[in-house]
Parts: sequence; structure tokens; C-alpha cells
Amino acid sequence: MVAITLIKQYIDNLVNNLHKISLNEFFVEFHKQFCPEKDISFMEYFLELCDKNEDEFDIPHTKLIEYGVMTSTRSSNVKEKLDSLGLEIEVNYRLLDVQQPVKQGGFSTKKVYKLNNKSFKICLMRAQRRPNQPVDPIIYANYYMLLEEVHKYYCMFQLAYDQKIISMKDDKIDSLSEKVDKQLVQLDKQNENINYLRKQNDFIIQQNVSLHSKVDSIFNMMVLFMQATIPTWVGGSVMQNQN
Repeated sequence: MVAITLIKQYIDNLVNNLHKISLNEFFVEFHKQFCPEKDISFMEYFLELCDKNEDEFDIPHTKLIEYGVMTSTRSSNVKEKLDSLGLEIEVNYRLLDVQQPVKQGGFSTKKVYKLNNKSFKICLMRAQRRPNQPVDPIIYANYYMLLEEVHKYYCMFQLAYDQKIISMKDDKIDSLSEKVDKQLVQLDKQNENINYLRKQNDFIIQQNVSLHSKVDSIFNMMVLFMQATIPTWVGGSVMQNQN
């Protein structure tokens, strides 16, 4: 329980510091902090398997010899081993005829069995240590299980990291939304002021029109008055001069 708590603290620390790391980096750091006594010098290939699809048939049967599941490379022995483990062709593995060159010239056909991740794991889990066998498959089986555990924690880290990023983006979106809302309120106030000024301007224009109309009316009255009075005034002056 303490180990799980420490692992979660380690993950939380990575997430809170926005420290994005790869599976390989996570595994190396995990090994350093929580299981430094284990030998992981051979784990590179297992790490590659984590990135592969479980249904992909791309693990050659030679890996069974390399990791101690069996010692013989004969095709018939490989088939016998796969059958003894309950594996089925086209379900757990595929059989390919591979053409390869020979020293005498030409090509020879070699049978190659290709396993998927799940089938390879089954081989490791069910393998036994035989007398005089140079490679102990039990060790690799245990380390494969360790890798699966680390991969589980790495998936937890990825999920928490993505959620942290999404949360930060949501906070930024909320902040921007608040700013936009404030700006919209300010724009509404500005529009109200503009509308008020427009009304005031329209009122002033109407007053100016009315004033111009009054001025024109007064001017016309003055012209009529002058037209009516000036001839009389001029005529009166002439008569006085004649008298």
C-alpha cells in the first residue's frame, strides 16, 4: 500500500509540474525509485512490445529461444511447443514461408512463426526451467509482469496529465469568456451612449431646422414690409422736395 501511495505521489508530481515524459523515461525513473535491484538491461524489447497492437503478428518464434521458452529452432519443434501451450494458428500465431538466399545460389524456403503480444506473454507465463537450460524463462516472465504494471501506471499518468491540460484550457476559456462578457457589457453601454448622442443630435438638428424656418419667415416679413413702406417713404420725400 505504501508503494502504491508513493507511486501515485510520483505521478502527481509529474502532472502538477507538467513534466511530459515517454514510456521509456517513465520506466527508467520508476526502476530507479521503486525497484533498483532488478536487472532491466534486456527490457528494451519488452518496452517496444507495449507500443504494439496486441493483435499484430510481428513477434518471430526466435524470441521464444532468446527468452528461454524453448531451445530448438526446428519448425516441427516450434509447432509442437505452440500446440502444447494451447495456441491456435491464425488466432495466436501465423505461419509464413520466407524465402532466403543460400550460399550455393538460389533461395530456400524457411518456415517462420509469428506471434502476437498476447501469445508471447502466454508463452512466457507457461514456460518452465529445464535442466541445463542456459536461459531461465521465469525471470523474463516476472519482468514482463513488472513491465505491465509499469505500463498501467504510465497510462494513469497519461490520463491525469491530459486531464490537467484540459482543465488548464478550460480555465483559460472561462477567463476569456469573462473578459468577453465584460467587453460586451462595455459595448452595450457605449451603444447606449451613442444612441443617446444620436437622439440629442437629431433633436438639435430639428431645432436648427425650426430656427431656420423662423428666420426665413421673419426675413420674408421684413422684405414684404420694406417693399410696402419704402416706396411710400420715397414718394413722400419727393413730394416734400417739390413743395
